[in-house]
Amino acid sequence: MNEALAISLHVSQRVLPDLDALWGWVRSPERIARDGRVLSWSNPAHPGYPYDEATAVFAHLFQWQGDPGRSRDCIAVVRERLESGWLGRAGSSYVFDTALALPLVDDAGAVQRVVGALRDGRACQPVTRPDHWSQIAGPHLLKCALWLARVGQAPFARQLADRLVDTCFEDGRFRIRSGSPVTYLHSHCYALEGLLGLSAWQRCHNQLVPRSYGPVLDAGAQWLARVQLEDGSLPDYIGQQSRCRPSDVLAQAIRIWSVVDPIAYDRPIAVALQRLAARQNPATGGIAYHEASDDECSWVAAFALQACSWAVEAPKPGELQCLV
Repeated sequence: MNEALAISLHVSQRVLPDLDALWGWVRSPERIARDGRVLSWSNPAHPGYPYDEATAVFAHLFQWQGDPGRSRDCIAVVRERLESGWLGRAGSSYVFDTALALPLVDDAGAVQRVVGALRDGRACQPVTRPDHWSQIAGPHLLKCALWLARVGQAPFARQLADRLVDTCFEDGRFRIRSGSPVTYLHSHCYALEGLLGLSAWQRCHNQLVPRSYGPVLDAGAQWLARVQLEDGSLPDYIGQQSRCRPSDVLAQAIRIWSVVDPIAYDRPIAVALQRLAARQNPATGGIAYHEASDDECSWVAAFALQACSWAVEAPKPGELQCLV
C-alpha cells in the first residue's frame, strides 16, 4: 500500500462532528438576531447577543464555502455597522474585529483607521479591562496581518508580524504581552493563524521577503501539542489558573496542525477531532463552547467546519487566505 493511500484510509477512520448537522446549525435563521447580526451563541437559558465579529466570521465562512448569497447578507450588515467607524461590542471598538471586515468591504477609511491604531499599539477604545487579552495590543492582533495583506497593506502587515513575534514569542509560545508569563491559547492560535495566512499570501503573490516565519510556526505548533491534554482538549490559559477547555482553541489547533504537518500531528489532530465531536449537541448540531457549557457558539462552529475540512484534506496556499 502506498503512503498516500495509507494516509487517506487512516483519515477516513477519524471521529468527526456531524458536519451536515453543523452546517444546518450555521445556516439556520435562529443564528440571526433581529438586526441581522449573527448571535454570539445559542442557548435558551443563556441567550447570546448580536455580535459584529461573528457576523464577519460568517461572511468569510460562506465565501469559503461558496455560498455568495449568505455571504452578501452578512457583508451588508457588516458594512452598515462600519458606518460608525468600527466594529465592536459592549461599548468598545475593537481593532481585531474591524480588521476582520476589511477584505469584505471596500472601505479605505477603515483600512487607515486599523493601520493607525496598530501603529499606535491600540487594541480597542475605550479600554475597560486593561489586563484582558482582547484589550491588550498583543499577539492576537497578528491575525490582522493576513487581512491587511489582502487589502494592499502587505509591507505594514509584515512589520506588524515581525514586531509581535519579536516582542511576544518566547519558548515556543506567544505571551499575552512582552514579558508576561501568561499565554492565552486562543490568542496564541490567532497569532499562528496570522503567520500561516500571511506566509500563504506571500507565496501566492511571489513575494520575496527577508524573514521566514517557518521556525515560529513549527515551534508554536509543537508547543500546542505538548500542552494538549490526554482527552484531546486544550486549556484556555498557561501561566495562570485555567478556567475551562474551550472548543474554539481545539478547532484552531486542528487547523494549525493540519497545515504545518498533518502527518507529524496525526494523533493530536485525531484526538482533538474526537473531543470536538463529543461536544456537539445531537439535537441541534451546534458545538458547545467548553465541556461544561450549554452555549453553542457561532465562531466555534465556523472554526470547526474549516478544521474538519482541512483535517481531511490539507488546504492549498490559496485557500489559506480564506482562513476564518
